[in-house]
Amino acid sequence: MVELEDKSMEEGETPMSEDEILAEALGHRSGYQKGMGYGVEVAPRGKSSSSTTQQDSQVNEKLSETQNKLENAETKISTLTIELEEQKERNKNNEEKIETLQAQMQQMQQLWLRMQGNNTTPNCTW
Repeated sequence: MVELEDKSMEEGETPMSEDEILAEALGHRSGYQKGMGYGVEVAPRGKSSSSTTQQDSQVNEKLSETQNKLENAETKISTLTIELEEQKERNKNNEEKIETLQAQMQQMQQLWLRMQGNNTTPNCTW
């Protein structure tokens, strides 16, 4: 066990705890774990269980889905922003056309009123 402790310190890694040294020297057995009680199993250092791997896989899948949704939302926002700017430009052009048509309509009304005024006084030259 002393050799394992010295070896773990020489390798430059974080030193192994007493429990880890015991588990490596004597092997892992379920039962009493110091400070934790009976029936507790200590997971070996550096190894992950299949449930953790499955959870990691599920989290990564969920993350990927969320990233795809975010990208789609950003694309949609960009598209809608462009469409909004185009619509604002069309509205501006339409407002200018309306103002022009209103001015022309006023001119036509004034001309029509002048023509009506000229028709009320008969100018017969016969």
